[in-house]
Amino acid sequence: MGKSKGSSKPSREIIINGEKLESVFEVSAAFQLTKPDLNTKIEILKSRVSKEELLFIADDTINIIARNLQGLLKKI
Repeated sequence: MGKSKGSSKPSREIIINGEKLESVFEVSAAFQLTKPDLNTKIEILKSRVSKEELLFIADDTINIIARNLQGLLKKI
């Protein structure tokens, strides 16, 4: 079996694009991802619908979709 292609250096010593890997993780860890609330879901759906040329969905329908949406908005 071949060797692993991982780095033998600790993350503090790895530099990517002139920035230490550790600082990249520190910035990423500062954000907490949460599920969007109903109003955010509605705005995201309206934004996506407005980008489609031949698609119209009434606000009432968008509200129903947003209220019943269980999964990720990315998949819509």
